Amino acid sequence: MLEFDGEHGEDKATSGGLIMRKLLALTLSTGLLAGCELPFPQACKYDTSIVSGTVTEVAEWHIIVENDVETFQVDYYDLGREMTVGETVTFERGLITQGTCVPVYYTEVTPDAAGD
Repeated sequence: MLEFDGEHGEDKATSGGLIMRKLLALTLSTGLLAGCELPFPQACKYDTSIVSGTVTEVAEWHIIVENDVETFQVDYYDLGREMTVGETVTFERGLITQGTCVPVYYTEVTPDAAGD
């Protein structure tokens, strides 16, 4: 005969079995993961550099910046303010080297902070 605990009618045998199954699953998964890399993303790492250029285009969602070496796009998400065509800007650019975060980011820096 089944015994019931309290007024909710919980079956003690079923409750104990559920706890044992959870404990067994936790033990097995911990043992399996002990020798493996973590299955979830870890902290991202970036190589950073300082890039400067002149704003050549202001579009709805980004600006285009050009210098002697390259032309690159900076999304408004990365900008702290509105920029105008012809303006000279300096950014710290981060290129991802590890992880699954944003692949490239730009942060505007002052010329003093950039080491100029």
